[in-house]
Amino acid sequence: MNFFYHPSPPPITIDSSHSEFMKLSYSDRVDRCVPHIEQHFDEWRDKWRTALTDASTSHLKPPISYAPLDDPEATGQAIVNSHLAVVNYAEKLAPTDEGQNVLSCVYSPALKEGPITAHPISLSS
Repeated sequence: MNFFYHPSPPPITIDSSHSEFMKLSYSDRVDRCVPHIEQHFDEWRDKWRTALTDASTSHLKPPISYAPLDDPEATGQAIVNSHLAVVNYAEKLAPTDEGQNVLSCVYSPALKEGPITAHPISLSS
C-alpha cells in the first residue's frame, strides 16, 4: 500500500457543485459552458418557445431568429433570443448546480472598481 498516493480530485465540470465551479477563473468556466450550451441549445430553445407560446406571452412572430454561439455576425434580436433561451433553461429547468454554473458563464463577473471617491465639488464649502 502506498501511503504517499493521493488521487487527484475529479475534474470540475458543468455538473459540479456550484461552490467548486466558482473556484475556476471566468475563462475556465466559459470553456466548460460553451460546449455544454452548444450541445443542448436546440432543446433549450424549443422549450423556451413552447413555454412562451403556452403562456400566450410571445410577441415575436415566426420565424424567430437565434444566434449561434460562434457567429460574429449575429444581430441584436437573434442574440437576445439566444440569451433568453439559455437563461430560461438555467433559471427554471436545470438542476440547481448546473443552472447556477451556466448562469455564472452567461452573466459577466462583477468588475472590480477603484475606491469610491468624493465628488470634486464639496457642498460644505
